[in-house]
Amino acid sequence: MTRKTHIIFIFSVVLVLVSITTFAVVSIEVDRIGALLKERVQMVSNKYALEQKFIELNELIETTRADREALNTYVMTESKTISFLADIELIGTQQGVEFNTLSLNVAEMDTGPDLLSVQFSAVGSEVAVAKVLEILETLPYESTLTELSLTREEQSTLTVGVTLSIK
Repeated sequence: MTRKTHIIFIFSVVLVLVSITTFAVVSIEVDRIGALLKERVQMVSNKYALEQKFIELNELIETTRADREALNTYVMTESKTISFLADIELIGTQQGVEFNTLSLNVAEMDTGPDLLSVQFSAVGSEVAVAKVLEILETLPYESTLTELSLTREEQSTLTVGVTLSIK
């Protein structure tokens, strides 16, 4: 081999080694950038999914607003307590029953709405008292009749003691 051929051979080997090294470095960098790109695409996808959920929740809030407002009318609040008592007494008066509110307690609940406990007595004819009790059963509140006592005063007069718990 001549000196010139020898130099060309060494130069070719060095050039091949530099090319292989460059290819390896570029391949490693492309893999790293590809993994970073994949991670960012996943982040964008997650963000888009969150935005979609947010939009869906806002739509749900808007579409159920009227239903929630309607349901809130059935929940007894402190501000509704006085009007509730006035309504009960009005029902009694309309039916010819004398109403007396004996006690009113509001118990704060850990979860959910407060519990209103009303104890009252009603005196009137048997038919009128029965009608008032029937009306109380249909109140638009979640209510539980916790105590009921009936006493016949006279032949046609009935006294009823009621304890009603309302959420």
